[in-house]
Amino acid sequence: MIKENEFHYLSGKDKVLIYRQNEVVKTIKGSDADKFITNIADMSDIQAQIYMAKLTGNFKPGN
Repeated sequence: MIKENEFHYLSGKDKVLIYRQNEVVKTIKGSDADKFITNIADMSDIQAQIYMAKLTGNFKPGN
């Protein structure tokens, strides 16, 4: 199960850093970063947590 606010992200010029428990676990650059920002903008908090977990590989069904 994903804990509330386990993941967060910071966006900068042409990149996004995804953090899990305050440690960078994935860096997304270029058009992928733009796509990430567009996708996550309309998500609820829990949807965003699941999205980031899937992107970082820290998600398994049944967690």
